Amino acid sequence: MELLKSTVTYAHPKLRIDDYWNRGITGQGVKVAAIDDPIYEHEALPIVDGMACGPLTAWKGTSEHPTHCAGIACAKNLQNGQPAGVAPDAEYYHIRMFLRTYGDRIKSLVEAIDYSLEKEVDILFMSIHIAENSINYDDGRGSSAGTPKHLRIKMREAFFKAYKNGLIIVVAGGNHNDGRGEDNIEFEELLPKMPNVITVANLTPVNTRREASGVGKWVDVAGYGSYIKSTIVNDNYGKLSGTSMSTPQIAGIIALYKQLFSDLPSQEIIEKVFDNCEKVPGLNSEQQGRGVPMPPAELYSLPILDEANNQFRRYTDYTWQATEAYAKKDGKWIETEAMGYV
Repeated sequence: MELLKSTVTYAHPKLRIDDYWNRGITGQGVKVAAIDDPIYEHEALPIVDGMACGPLTAWKGTSEHPTHCAGIACAKNLQNGQPAGVAPDAEYYHIRMFLRTYGDRIKSLVEAIDYSLEKEVDILFMSIHIAENSINYDDGRGSSAGTPKHLRIKMREAFFKAYKNGLIIVVAGGNHNDGRGEDNIEFEELLPKMPNVITVANLTPVNTRREASGVGKWVDVAGYGSYIKSTIVNDNYGKLSGTSMSTPQIAGIIALYKQLFSDLPSQEIIEKVFDNCEKVPGLNSEQQGRGVPMPPAELYSLPILDEANNQFRRYTDYTWQATEAYAKKDGKWIETEAMGYV
């Protein structure tokens, strides 16, 4: 990627993403996949491959949500003013979920895990919701009000299979909290309870908990998923909020760790990520897990690339836009902040 012209979201400096990029850690050689609605073929999202689950045949489409999420993780730096993803040099794969019922969603997850293993994907993220409630058995009548009990064992087995084969799975903590910041995941979300997943909560630009962000003992880490600008349909860019946005952000960070620690097995990489989390003041563990993943000490033993020097950005519309050392504000020339750090 072209460092000197890279625009980033406000979250990048908070997570010190430049520190990775300036040392050549951009997700290169790492495979990232997501399961979601059909994705738009955005010019900043070169997709290596994809699949559609169940009876579906097309995995491409015009859905904003998966396009936005994919961009947060892996968008390329194509034009100044529009942010790149956290791991812009990672390879991206897309899986379209069959959404008719929760039973169909679970069957899709099993397919997605099998596909990811077949393609030797390193990280699979799921910015999706599957309800905990299982009172409505999937009897073919199209009910989607709960998770069918008879598929839960099959679902858990698929996640165990992923773990045994080194596939790292990152899931959203959900957006169903009533705002009080008390545990709601226990009774409302199923994916965070799957074995060996990484569950992500959502923070705001001012280091507070996003009001709707899922809370509970199942939360592992937190990311900045509020007002995140990323790729949307028609080759445009826009801002969305939710754990759907913080989840691919963390998947991107894990991709950076994967490139940095390419010789380590998946579980040790996850432990590295967890060990380098920093707590956000004012939030408890159920609201942020271990905190926000920061760069590991090992990163700073790498030399800084020559092209990383003299980067300047100015803050606008929740992004740090690449610029010269000076820019105009209210008709006057002002010095911009180096590296975009606040």
